[in-house]
Amino acid sequence: YLQPEGWALDLWAQRSNQQASFLVAIRGQDTLYLYPGWPGGSLTDALTDRYIRKAATSDGSLHPRPRSERPPRLVSSGYGYAFEFPDSFAKMYRMTFGLHQRQDYPEAVRSTYPYRHDQAPSAVMGFFDDDRTLDVVRYGVNDGAVEEIVCVFDWNRAQSVATLDTFPQADRPRLYLQRLLRGSSVSLPGGREHLLPRDAVLATYEDGHKAVYEWSGGSFARMELAK
Repeated sequence: YLQPEGWALDLWAQRSNQQASFLVAIRGQDTLYLYPGWPGGSLTDALTDRYIRKAATSDGSLHPRPRSERPPRLVSSGYGYAFEFPDSFAKMYRMTFGLHQRQDYPEAVRSTYPYRHDQAPSAVMGFFDDDRTLDVVRYGVNDGAVEEIVCVFDWNRAQSVATLDTFPQADRPRLYLQRLLRGSSVSLPGGREHLLPRDAVLATYEDGHKAVYEWSGGSFARMELAK
């Protein structure tokens, strides 16, 4: 445990007359994690800071990662617990404010969908442009009663938003999304095969037909797949 000099106390520590302190967790040779806690007290799984040693070619000192890269965590809200999201996550939602993500999928989709850490029926993450920083694609209905598929580039900076497609609002979701990994091959009409140079978004529609959205030339291009 350590007690950084000059660090502000949190509300719980003030009430209990405790000085703010942290458990230091070491991962490998180059990474330190700080968790709130103190000797003889409780410890929460609420990562506070992460420090990563610079490459051996630099000065070798430790530097904190920006708050935007801190993972979501549970924090005490006085009468219970609430999620605290990194700044970039909140910014991402502000940039797509008014887009209500579709969640009302039928059982036939929910029971067979290949859920993963990077994909759910109405949202996928992947490296969809060329900077190797994760982007987030969401499918929902905006306040103008129009369905949209939108991409927020660079989730940890939330730099810009691009629209993949729009549709008139339907009573139920018309499609679900999946991530296609770079290097995957997709079958196009006419027996042609297309090798994906980067991650892409696969949309499967109610009637069974499929389309791929691929970032190309500064925008997303739609490619209908062979049936």
